[in-house]
Amino acid sequence: MSTSRSTFPAELPASLPPIAAVHGLSEDELDLLADAWEARPSDAPTVVRRLGPAASRLRALRRAERQSRTCPVCAFDDLDTPPYLAFEGLSRDAGQPVFTAPYSIHFGDPSRTRCPCCGYGFGLDDAPGEGSEPVTFEAWFLAWGARGHPWHDRDRRPDGWDAATQLAAVER
Repeated sequence: MSTSRSTFPAELPASLPPIAAVHGLSEDELDLLADAWEARPSDAPTVVRRLGPAASRLRALRRAERQSRTCPVCAFDDLDTPPYLAFEGLSRDAGQPVFTAPYSIHFGDPSRTRCPCCGYGFGLDDAPGEGSEPVTFEAWFLAWGARGHPWHDRDRRPDGWDAATQLAAVER
């Protein structure tokens, strides 16, 4: 593989953190940079040495993103898009950290969509904007349960859906 500077994106401002610099790259540019970093050539250009690790991590996150489609509130496992870029699920172990809203600071960019089951808005309800209080996963879950677990998007409700079966995965 050639590692000449002409095959990589132009140098990005040094003031940008590496993850921010690679975030705007196209999929092809990101792949090229990540592949070059992972090959570990001894003559790697500066852009590869500086941004390669971040490109490799972002590519891994984007790949995982395409696979993780479970709602962190109600455990509905068929979201159209992952709730957050780096969300890998919530552990219910007592020794695990408690995450606070807005969740993008823990899990990366939110999808800004709503769960069709419980209606929680990822990046909407946990980061509602100035003047509004964020809603945590737990608070939404409790309020949704108090309403009897209604489906937000009734057209997406699977035939034979059973709240108890789905909620067993939440283990609250």
